[in-house]
Amino acid sequence: CIDHPVSGVNYTPLFSTVWKTFASQMKIDLAALHTATAEGKTPELTFCFKYAPTEGHADDKKVKAALGRGSVDFICQELFPHVVGPVLRSKTPKQRSAAWKRVKSL
Repeated sequence: CIDHPVSGVNYTPLFSTVWKTFASQMKIDLAALHTATAEGKTPELTFCFKYAPTEGHADDKKVKAALGRGSVDFICQELFPHVVGPVLRSKTPKQRSAAWKRVKSL
């Protein structure tokens, strides 16, 4: 739907659901990783992190052009609302970039 959108259709709810699903599974996988590591076991993880959108890649740029924010911005807002949530909603691209750099360093 990014490459061939139907005119008059609001895709924001669909994209939002996809990104929330990625963020939710990332939380589950991260918890499983921490638990398995603490127990000295091999974690059983999904491929969520492998297939999650990547900042600045083609699809993320298309989403950003269509909605004003990229998919990575939405996912980060779900994962780290206390760090980037308010910034992603209202500030300049430079401020969003600085907030994203802070999140990546966590």
